[in-house]
Amino acid sequence: MIREMNGLFAGYGASITSKPNAGCRLEVSDRNRFEQFLASDWHRFAFVRDDFNNPVYRQKSILKKLLFAESGISLEQLSYDFNISEYTLLSDLKVLREKLSEYHLQLHITDSRGCFVSGSEKNLRDCLSALLHGLSREEMLQPGARDTDLSNRCLIVEETVMAVLNSCKYDLNQTAVNSLVLHLCIIAGRTAIRETMSEDTPDVGQFAGKEELTLARRILEQLSQRLKITFDEPEVSYLTGKLIALRRELCRPNPVISMQTDELIREMLLTVYQDTGIDIRTDFDLRIPLSMHVEQLLERLHYGLSVRNPFLGELRGDLLAYEMAVSAVKPIRRRYGAVSEDEIGYIALYFASALEQKNRRVSKKRIAIVCGSGRATAHLMKERFLREFDRCCGKLDIFDLASARQADLSGYDLIVSSVPLKTDGTTPIIQVSPLLNETDVRHLATAVRQDSTRKWTEIFDRRLFFSDFSCRGKEDFLEKITKEICWVRKLDGDLLAEMRAREAIVPTEYENLVALPHPLHPVSDETFVTTVILSQPMRWKTRDVRLILIMNIGRKPVEGMEDFYAVISRALSSRRSIRELMAAEDLSAFLETLIREGNNDGN
Repeated sequence: MIREMNGLFAGYGASITSKPNAGCRLEVSDRNRFEQFLASDWHRFAFVRDDFNNPVYRQKSILKKLLFAESGISLEQLSYDFNISEYTLLSDLKVLREKLSEYHLQLHITDSRGCFVSGSEKNLRDCLSALLHGLSREEMLQPGARDTDLSNRCLIVEETVMAVLNSCKYDLNQTAVNSLVLHLCIIAGRTAIRETMSEDTPDVGQFAGKEELTLARRILEQLSQRLKITFDEPEVSYLTGKLIALRRELCRPNPVISMQTDELIREMLLTVYQDTGIDIRTDFDLRIPLSMHVEQLLERLHYGLSVRNPFLGELRGDLLAYEMAVSAVKPIRRRYGAVSEDEIGYIALYFASALEQKNRRVSKKRIAIVCGSGRATAHLMKERFLREFDRCCGKLDIFDLASARQADLSGYDLIVSSVPLKTDGTTPIIQVSPLLNETDVRHLATAVRQDSTRKWTEIFDRRLFFSDFSCRGKEDFLEKITKEICWVRKLDGDLLAEMRAREAIVPTEYENLVALPHPLHPVSDETFVTTVILSQPMRWKTRDVRLILIMNIGRKPVEGMEDFYAVISRALSSRRSIRELMAAEDLSAFLETLIREGNNDGN
């Protein structure tokens, strides 16, 4: 603790000394500076309490300490620093090892060096950026009593950044400034322990003539003087790239989209339509912001810059939007090379918004409610129906039994009746209890979506439903299931090669023991789904899977696919739903569960 306090006081003209049989003594070498510190800054440190009883907070703190450490740290020292047992520490390190693998980093524990992290400097910084992302200014500057060096450094970085930006009249909003301070704190912290971007950065000459290059040099020159740290040319290049990304993303003038980008967007949206059957080629509310984003993406690819997407996990959960993004980047990959999963996630964000807008424009159903129990019960049925299905309902009328028998109900899409009713028309009729119980709501949920549900359930092939499927691993599975599919379906492409190509872009594993592999390009005209339930969970890449749906999207469009993806996304996000789906003995039981769980959203 004394060492930590001295680390804090070092910059404020004071120190604590300790002598045997004499105790501790506070010695002040600069009284004015120390008094100023007590008046203005001491409160930020005096009341900090590190919540190391919280495992998530503690694990983040351990990781931050390891990534900013100059050398390895012994398990004994880490246990002492975080006031935990070695058993708890080892459990935390097991969690961190899994987390670090997402950044292609390795966690080592050795007798000679203790605990340390290895990997490329770029990946280490990406991990730190994600770790510190989203912290407020106060949290960045007050990270805890054990991080006084980082806190002092962040204060100096913030002051330097604001001074340089103001003198250069460089326009960044506060969000961008916070992000810039974060990146500079990481640059300074890693450089202070002699870990620099000696590789993984473009040559600084590529940025010749860029305003951001001049700005990066000025910031690092001033920080070098204040922090007594020397920044080399790769750090200048690294910071220049961050500045370009920040300004292009957050300071947008009137958009001017080049013809080259416009043609690329047309090709991207055509590819999405061909791969998924979702047609958004004429959605101009999507095309303009997507075009602006793609221009920024192309600039990042040109300079070899990368971005970290903090929303990637959530975006991958939106199955349709994410798969549309994977399809959309095909033309970019052909022309410009590899596109990272983080970039794909950002494009998925635009598609998710477009799909949401499109869903709002879908025509709603016309519903007639027939009640034979009186006006009060009829209004109760109406209110209960609206509570459950308001988003699907465009017109809702109430009839008593006598008026219903005389009225022309052919103009309605669905009739909901609390009494037996016959009509001359073809409008479907569902009989329910007057109080609309839970069973009624489930039946109505299926009926309200009946048209699209009937269409997409037909793409599940009963001949390609496998329960208790056995294999020795992912590659063995892909080979075996390809043979099963080719035995039943006539394909005009190499299914196995196309599935491998899709996996090479981004693995199709998801949470809750689910994988959704599919060919990168269509291998048939028809759309069909192969359903596989493994006898035992199997490692896909970084996750175990047991329920596998192989989705072959054909060249011929299929109506209702948006509803299909929506139902799949909802059902596969629930562990309970997954357990019920994996218990299905045949396709009928599987689809019944899928429809029920996928429509179980209260709407």
